[in-house]
Amino acid sequence: MKKSFLLICLLAATFSAKAQVPDESEFSRYLFTYFTRTGDLQEYLRFGLSRDAVNWRALNNNKPVLASDTIAYSHGIRDPFLLRGQNGEFLIVCTDMNSERDGWGSNPGIVMLRSEDLVHWTHSYVHLPAQYHNFSDARFVWAPEVIYDENEGRYMVYFTLQRNYESGPKYNTYYAYANDDFTDFISEPKLLFAAKYYSIDNDIIKGPDGKWHLFYKGATFDSNGNEKQHGILRAVSDNLTGPYKEDFVFLDAYANTSTAVEGSSTFKLIGQQKYILMYDVYQEGRFEFQTSTDLWNWTKEPQSFTKDFMPCHGSVIPITLEEAKRLVEAFPSIDVDSILVDEGTWQEPEDTGGSLLVSYSFDQNADDSGKYTASPKGSAQFIVLEDNNRVLFTGNEDGYLSLGPLMGPAVFKKLNRNYTISLDICVGKNNNSLNNHCWAWSFGNGKTSIYSALINKGGNNNWYYEINQNKAYQTNSSRGLSTGEWHNVTVVQKNNYNSIFIDGERCAMTNIDIKPSNFANSTKQSWLGRSPYESDSFMTNTMMDNLRIYSKALTQAQVKELYESRPKTTAVATSINSITNENKPENNNIYSLSGQRLNSPQRGINIINNHKILITQ
Repeated sequence: MKKSFLLICLLAATFSAKAQVPDESEFSRYLFTYFTRTGDLQEYLRFGLSRDAVNWRALNNNKPVLASDTIAYSHGIRDPFLLRGQNGEFLIVCTDMNSERDGWGSNPGIVMLRSEDLVHWTHSYVHLPAQYHNFSDARFVWAPEVIYDENEGRYMVYFTLQRNYESGPKYNTYYAYANDDFTDFISEPKLLFAAKYYSIDNDIIKGPDGKWHLFYKGATFDSNGNEKQHGILRAVSDNLTGPYKEDFVFLDAYANTSTAVEGSSTFKLIGQQKYILMYDVYQEGRFEFQTSTDLWNWTKEPQSFTKDFMPCHGSVIPITLEEAKRLVEAFPSIDVDSILVDEGTWQEPEDTGGSLLVSYSFDQNADDSGKYTASPKGSAQFIVLEDNNRVLFTGNEDGYLSLGPLMGPAVFKKLNRNYTISLDICVGKNNNSLNNHCWAWSFGNGKTSIYSALINKGGNNNWYYEINQNKAYQTNSSRGLSTGEWHNVTVVQKNNYNSIFIDGERCAMTNIDIKPSNFANSTKQSWLGRSPYESDSFMTNTMMDNLRIYSKALTQAQVKELYESRPKTTAVATSINSITNENKPENNNIYSLSGQRLNSPQRGINIINNHKILITQ
């Protein structure tokens, strides 16, 4: 058995006198404990701070608050869970794992941390195969959590464990009690919960009904062994140590989809009979939540957090203002001071370091300053809606808008760590290209190696932002756009984090550190409605308006304002007709919208017998 018990702090210190557990009325902030799978030092402990448990800011500028190579046997930690103890102390348990170094082959241990001020921590670790003969076959010890067992008067640590049984591996839940120093177990683990199929990422909370609710990531299978559903499930018991009964009711919004979630964690909001169930939509780079008042009935639609970090599996506890101030003093960070202010509603600070660089409202064939021209190509043209708003219409074939060779280099050289690109878009119900890959905007070298783009994945179930400088990075919204109505899609880059918003709502955020300014001089072709890939479709039968590019990161409230100011009508200032032999006009009465005489009607807007008519076939 190998152990260590060291003080982790900048200065040598000893624990102060025992802290007292605050009354709930003293709580006013939330602390998020997490690790990340993006950027440097991913499997390290990090903290985030919030006033409302929805709008979050990273402490220490999203850098680790503890170094994993000093606290973990593997030199890596995952799945940190934080508990406020019975005597005011704070306890953290983590998966002892370094997947960056060792892959997913084996992680047989748990890291145990203890603090009385959230800043200075002692640590130890438990290595199951080395310490317990009956657990020499332990392969994966995953996602530990800790809870106080009032009947035993001890802290109970529970975790997922996979063992190499002869019949094949299975993930079950085990538990053990910690010693008084919270440095080890007092006895070998026991089985807590054996799900019918499997359970990982277990999270136990006592409900207002007095029962213990165990939430976990699980699945159901058919008689042939094929997975039917997957997601967050629940088991319930009258006793903390079980037995737990499954009900096989999936709680998350994605159980009937291909979207996978894991790492759920549940906590109660301060002063409210309301709970948050949060989980990691890990393949999509999102972290979302649903709410409940009784732990049984959950809202159906997931909600998004506002945050400047990308957490993986983590946990949240309420803290006092004094504790929050202590954390901010120890781990200062950009924009975090505003969370310490009590007055008013917290708002994301505005980025005042940049400006609106270019705006195309299409009132003229140029940007609003008249500096950079815009030229419709193929079947594209500018049309006028019934409210006299002039917009781009791509037509039904090969239409797109070229913004010329000058705009890209001039504008993109100013897009560094913070920028915003926004577009209003309305895809027609018929003759659109949403079943195929098609690009709303493409700024690049006209090839497939360098570009910044807003792309519809074929099937209209994922609009995503992609930036490519010989290596592509994506922010996936996992959302489609309803046809026949106006939407706003906005991409915001702030520091190393990229967010995509649809209709004012943040859909996803990922870590992206490529700057458009890196390839500004290569941005020779700037298009709306066209992809540089020949196999992709043109974005047909689509109206676009209000392309805006900023050299600053807009706040969520400012993005919401863009959405609310989008065009409201889709009706063209014309009757919508198809030309047949019965209503075919005289040739000398047919003109284009620009006034050019035509020999026959063309797709798009025609002026026929002094009436504007949109030819759609």
